[in-house]
Amino acid sequence: MEIAYFLGRVAEEEGSFAEARLQFQKALNFNPQYFPAWIHLQGILSKKALTAGDQVELENLGRKIKLFEMDRVVADAWRWGGIYEGCAFWVAPFRIAQTQKRMEIKFSGNLQGAWKLILDGRFLTSWAGSSWHETKTFPIAAGEHVFRLAQYQDISSGERKKPPFALEIQFLN
Repeated sequence: MEIAYFLGRVAEEEGSFAEARLQFQKALNFNPQYFPAWIHLQGILSKKALTAGDQVELENLGRKIKLFEMDRVVADAWRWGGIYEGCAFWVAPFRIAQTQKRMEIKFSGNLQGAWKLILDGRFLTSWAGSSWHETKTFPIAAGEHVFRLAQYQDISSGERKKPPFALEIQFLN
């Protein structure tokens, strides 16, 4: 599935929109819920929708994208992610339909310690203490992504089930 998606991205960047469309549709045949393929197929159809069937497909994609896109990551979205490089971490996947340039980060926790927020494997920000608020400029492309929050402090196994913090991230454009 991912190979078809990435072949579609390459074709799209080369301007081969018919090939890109074919590859994105192939990716969606494997996984009809693959949000990044929806985004790029919508972009192609919005430029190259030639038939009434294309218009219907474009409208359906628009409805699905609107239904599944997120304007924030809520506190309840965070799930235990395990131990990585000696740190406890939690993950929160999210989907956005348009490139986002800024985000507001609101953190409060019931433990002191050092925290590091990572987006798709890239360092985003870090802080120490039990509360933090920041507006961060950091471009994020449309698609599916994952935040990881690492905690640099030992925690009990009971705290792993329920995050010992509340972290909300709202996208600002």
